[in-house]
Amino acid sequence: MEATLIKPTVGEGASIGNRVDCNPYTIIEVSSDLKTVTVQEDSATPKPNSPAYSNEWIIERNPQGQVQVFTLRKNGQYFVRARQSRVVKHFHLGCVASITHTSSN
Repeated sequence: MEATLIKPTVGEGASIGNRVDCNPYTIIEVSSDLKTVTVQEDSATPKPNSPAYSNEWIIERNPQGQVQVFTLRKNGQYFVRARQSRVVKHFHLGCVASITHTSSN
């Protein structure tokens, strides 16, 4: 059964996980063939007055955030290009935690 590719879109939220943690990013560039996606790390702060460990966050764009480039693999998933460590990083479109995404527009 072949995986269906969901088209990544510039400005869309993404999350990057490494099996333990998940961090928020925004897609800032997508190649025309959809094989390369560039993301930038967002700022995340706990939502005010939320209970400890509630996983509720306020996510904001961070123009100085870390930029990472991911490439599409045959299995339909995007993985970080030129992996520098043994930690496997892949990203998901949208969010995997309860967050509030704010924009500076």
